[in-house]
Amino acid sequence: MLGLAVVTGLVFARFSRPVADILFSENAVMSWIGNNRAFEFRIINTRNNQIIDLHVRLLVSRFETNASGTAVRRYYPLSLERESVVFFPLSWTIVHIIDENSPLYGVTQDQLCAAGAEF
Repeated sequence: MLGLAVVTGLVFARFSRPVADILFSENAVMSWIGNNRAFEFRIINTRNNQIIDLHVRLLVSRFETNASGTAVRRYYPLSLERESVVFFPLSWTIVHIIDENSPLYGVTQDQLCAAGAEF
């Protein structure tokens, strides 16, 4: 009986945990916010529940040539307009302002594609 109780408790604990199911937009957009360009994409909560205290971190990775001439993938954090929300019921547009401090400043779409950039 003790073994059955332990197994039942473990199975219940495994399948009763809430799991977030977040869907990312297929395309990102570049738009204007004020006088600055912005990189934006949307995420949505696909479950019929609310997510509380959601935090996001965004990185861009791209290949760069190092001093020895080999291609190395480098990762750069992108600052966000808002990094967390207290309540996330439906959707959220993630926004990175492209200013002089941004790794995307002055970079064209062709340069990002050539460098194999991923977000």
